[in-house]
Amino acid sequence: GAGADIADPTLRALLTALEAELAELGAELTVDLLTAVDATTIDDDELVVIANLCRNAGESGARRVLMVMCADHEGVHLVVDDDGPGVDAA
Repeated sequence: GAGADIADPTLRALLTALEAELAELGAELTVDLLTAVDATTIDDDELVVIANLCRNAGESGARRVLMVMCADHEGVHLVVDDDGPGVDAA
């Protein structure tokens, strides 16, 4: 699954749940970890952000959702990219 290789059990559980949720919406979640993300690296607020960004992509019609995450001395860096229609220009 999307989070199978992730050491942090909370993040792994979230990504497994998101993978199932997105599959029900017809979308596939792909996770690319550029560095190890352990349990001390990511906090609950960041987990909420990850969940919201991935869910929003699936609920907006995306069929592919890519989450790229890396951690360094400055913190956790996250990109969620998808093939959905996007937001209309204002």
